[in-house]
Amino acid sequence: MQRAAEPYTDVNQNPPSVLLRAEITESKSVWPSVRVMIEDFIECKQSYIIEGVHLMPDLVQQLKNKSYWDEIRLVYLVKTDKKEIIDGFSLNKSEHDWLNGAIKKQNTELLKKVAAMVQTKSRYIAKLANHAGFTVVDTGKNFEEKIAKLSRKF
Repeated sequence: MQRAAEPYTDVNQNPPSVLLRAEITESKSVWPSVRVMIEDFIECKQSYIIEGVHLMPDLVQQLKNKSYWDEIRLVYLVKTDKKEIIDGFSLNKSEHDWLNGAIKKQNTELLKKVAAMVQTKSRYIAKLANHAGFTVVDTGKNFEEKIAKLSRKF
């Protein structure tokens, strides 16, 4: 019987660029289903927030020429400063967060690796989103203020 992988094995054993490639592959794999879900929400006039790897800007851009594009409110939230990313981890009190164990143990090396991963992904997403003309907000500083401002806008 094979042992379960140790927590955070992927982050510990791979550089951020490899982890990003894996997320890009995952995004492409789930995109057809996410796209149908978005279309169903619009057709049913239901509002939902969809976040995560499922919405890479180059895929979302496929929706720009659809009749329902004006119904979509889109913003990409990124964090690009590693220190701010690490500082933000300490604010997370959720027992359900995948990083909970590392935060509780104050595993500094792991948190630095995760921060590098977040930074790499954020830079990638910001580049694609800016190129597509989508709104990008770096929430590293003044997170709550920026979210409140965006909430009023959308």
